[in-house]
Amino acid sequence: MPKSEADLKKEIERLDASEKETMATISHVRKLLNKADQRREEDGDRRWDEILDNLESTLDMGRSKLTACGQRLREARDQLRQLQATGFIEDTGIAIDATDAQPPLTEDRLKAAQQIMSMSVDDLRSLTLDEVADMHDELFRKTEAETAEAAAEPKPEPPAPAAPKTALDRRIEKARRAKEEREAARRKSAGFVERRKQGTLRAAVGKLLQGGCAGLTIEEAESVLECRGELMGRSDLSDSEQRLKEKLEPMGADIEARLHELRRKRARGYLRRRP
Repeated sequence: MPKSEADLKKEIERLDASEKETMATISHVRKLLNKADQRREEDGDRRWDEILDNLESTLDMGRSKLTACGQRLREARDQLRQLQATGFIEDTGIAIDATDAQPPLTEDRLKAAQQIMSMSVDDLRSLTLDEVADMHDELFRKTEAETAEAAAEPKPEPPAPAAPKTALDRRIEKARRAKEEREAARRKSAGFVERRKQGTLRAAVGKLLQGGCAGLTIEEAESVLECRGELMGRSDLSDSEQRLKEKLEPMGADIEARLHELRRKRARGYLRRRP
């Protein structure tokens, strides 16, 4: 479903807040890293090596999230500018989820990093180094307990070998795969046609706003008239669609005349080419 201007503004506001919160989290994690490194020098306790590793993993996760959030924020702002200028958004085919961005980590380090990254900035600001060490010890104990429990569980029996497929089974499977391939090709073709229509319409609107109807092709004129008719027949228009409707509404007769002229020229060309 296409995003409206209000949806994009709300998304930009959410992403902007997430970016600022992530930057603040990274800043606090760096402070904890410096304190933990100093404590390791003072105590000489080897467990601080693991705590430092977990904090480094948290920092890596925060940087990855910040990068993804920044990319999605720039994309949303570009989409908003495009929507306000043309009334349409070009589908880039790129989907970035800033909330799921994370570097490859071992399971233990991932849990430790997620535990800190899930905290609010206010809670993180008040987090002491001793509390970080307690969180590490608790996670370590829990991991040991889970490992011991998993080792104590009886191993499941291997599944029985599947019965050999009959000729009928193979024909049914082949037909199912062929159907899935046809459906995938049909969806791909429909997506290409829709993107082409959107591109034609954007080009037509751009020409109309810059120099009127003189530069329109037959395909562009048909596309913009179809869009104009749809907008005129709807009452639930978004702000950007309403602006596009107001721009296209007085141009209907000129576009019709341009389309009629182009079709007449094309017909004359066909007649001249006939033997």
